[in-house]
Amino acid sequence: MTQPEPGPDEQPGQQPPPYSGAYGQPHGQQPGQVPQGPSPYSPDEHGRPYVGTPGYGAGPYGELASRWARLGALLLDSVLIGTVSLVLSLPFIDWDAVIDPYADTGSYFTTDLTTSAISTVLGFFYFWLMHARSGQTLGKKAAGIRVIREQDGGAISSGTAAWRYGVQILLAIPCGLGSVLDALWILWDPRKQTLHDKAAHTLVVKVVPGMPDPYAKH
Repeated sequence: MTQPEPGPDEQPGQQPPPYSGAYGQPHGQQPGQVPQGPSPYSPDEHGRPYVGTPGYGAGPYGELASRWARLGALLLDSVLIGTVSLVLSLPFIDWDAVIDPYADTGSYFTTDLTTSAISTVLGFFYFWLMHARSGQTLGKKAAGIRVIREQDGGAISSGTAAWRYGVQILLAIPCGLGSVLDALWILWDPRKQTLHDKAAHTLVVKVVPGMPDPYAKH
């Protein structure tokens, strides 16, 4: 049986890497092309390219972000939004009530409501605009991760970015219990998706040097 000729980057007798290329494609396959036949990157039961199959980590559109990276990014973004919200809330604080906590001014509820409203609105515009523009918030940039479309690894639209964070707001309404479940979902989900990822059909992947940026303007 004749052996195939080695490729331009291969040495005679050397086996090509089974998965190479910008998006971890099987050798000889074009980026974005879903491989045929059984493989770690075969489409799932819905016909979608399976990114981050358990036991492999990488997929056609990159390697899924780790749970710790996502948590770190969330903490950084939360601190940033919380700090800015506090500064914007200063004019609405009843300083008499702060100085004398026993004074019954009835302003605590109003102050908390104002602070929560500012934080919610600020968070919505922050996550919406940042994700729509680059798939990354400042926290995600620091953690080296990015949001992409689940279907094809492309950039998410402005509408998807808005809906993605809108789901987070809706989940936070029932005393924050939905937010806790949303965050914990990545612990057992095979694609490390949160509930808002599933609702918006998004994935969060690592940003690897040399990988094409789906948000880059051509």
